[in-house]
Amino acid sequence: MPRQPATLTNGGGMSLGRQLYDLQEIDLDSESKAEMLKRVEGQLLDNRAVAEARAELDRKQERLSELKTEQRTAEWAIDDLQAKTNPLQEKLYGSSIKNPKELLSLQHQVESLKAQISDREDKVLEIMGQVEIAQGEIA
Repeated sequence: MPRQPATLTNGGGMSLGRQLYDLQEIDLDSESKAEMLKRVEGQLLDNRAVAEARAELDRKQERLSELKTEQRTAEWAIDDLQAKTNPLQEKLYGSSIKNPKELLSLQHQVESLKAQISDREDKVLEIMGQVEIAQGEIA
């Protein structure tokens, strides 16, 4: 009877040589995919479009911040003008002033302050619109 060559097995029936070959194939595939991943990551880091988009986002966020600061400043100015207007209106309508010239002067001051308030409110509304647009662009 002819003698069969001896083969090494792992107990599960698969030869050790086959297992080593399969392991080498998996290892080569893994290295290939790791190299491909490294190339893609490099492209993403060096991608000009991504860098430009980031720079544009930064510019828009800076503009949004400026607009919000401008809005707060305008709102504070309105508050200041209203704080000046209220006592003048109380004086104007409080019947404490009898001199017609003084009443007329006081009325002009109140009207001037109200006009300034109206202008500032229009400015605030305009800024609020710009803020909304800027937030939409950033989103």
